[in-house]
Amino acid sequence: MWPANALTQRLGLKWPVIQAPMGSMSTPALAAAVSNAGGLGGLGMWGLTADEAGRRIAGFRQMSGGSLNVNYPMWPEPRATAEMAEA
Repeated sequence: MWPANALTQRLGLKWPVIQAPMGSMSTPALAAAVSNAGGLGGLGMWGLTADEAGRRIAGFRQMSGGSLNVNYPMWPEPRATAEMAEA
């Protein structure tokens, strides 16, 4: 069947669908819905503390036992400097 491939098999997915972890726009409920439908749910953790990230992951786990993609950027939040704004 077409959706069966190395990625879906390794992650235990029914469908090769990956939800983008869109920062604060991705919620545990959305990620759980994607995972429960057979895809890979995603949670963006931009700007969250480790405790806040843990609570979001726990919220996902309460709603789904499926696979989860967690995106936790390690670089500082990008900001425009005065020099950049003038250019």
